Amino acid sequence: MSVGHFDTQWNSRDGERSLINVTPSSRRIQVVINGKIIADSRRPLIVHEKGLAPCYYFPVEDVRMDLLKPSETIARCPYKGIATYWHANVLGRKYSDVVCSYRKPLPGALKIARLLCFCNEQVDAVYVDGRRWIPEDEDRLPCGGAS
Repeated sequence: MSVGHFDTQWNSRDGERSLINVTPSSRRIQVVINGKIIADSRRPLIVHEKGLAPCYYFPVEDVRMDLLKPSETIARCPYKGIATYWHANVLGRKYSDVVCSYRKPLPGALKIARLLCFCNEQVDAVYVDGRRWIPEDEDRLPCGGAS
């Protein structure tokens, strides 16, 4: 059983406290794009952030980096910091900005530094312990909630 670690940060845009929950997991998480497993980990971090779907963050060693190319896209999240993105090219098909990462996250999100997160709505499937995870409609929000 994993125990969560909770960090709070002030969200100056709406004047509320925001909660980011970063939880280590031993569950096997796989990400499939165009029929290929592009990430496979038994040590992801699960990030729960107010108003967003749970996101799985993967160690670089558990991702097919040979299929990724850095993107020019940069976005700012008020809780996690500056995100950089990657495109995936899988079996000849390009997936733009499908992966993001925070090289130097804000203090409340330090545990996700340099880990990779796939945009749930851009991948074919996410499997948790061999069972396909199907996000609810309210979970299908823009990748990472970057603004």
